Amino acid sequence: MGYYSEGMLGKRIGLASPDEVVFWHELAHAAHKHALPTEHRTRSRDQKEVIADVVAVAIGSLFSVKLESTRKVKEHLLRHTKNPAAEVVKLLSTIEKVLRR
Repeated sequence: MGYYSEGMLGKRIGLASPDEVVFWHELAHAAHKHALPTEHRTRSRDQKEVIADVVAVAIGSLFSVKLESTRKVKEHLLRHTKNPAAEVVKLLSTIEKVLRR
């Protein structure tokens, strides 16, 4: 469990888990919001979770940290879309933009 927020105390990532995947996932949320603030606001919560999950795996690999997709995002996809693979493909453009910035 964790969160990313921007508020009066500034930008912060809060972690309530020793699991490193939580850190990379929340860092990915921050990267998405920083790189594409307008686009970030228009995405659904489920889309943001998918984007953060894929970006976390990619960023982690840059630091030789091997992460697997989180179960939470897989559950989101299976619950909220008929074709999880198609949903990820629709988000690849955004994922690429976040990673390039």
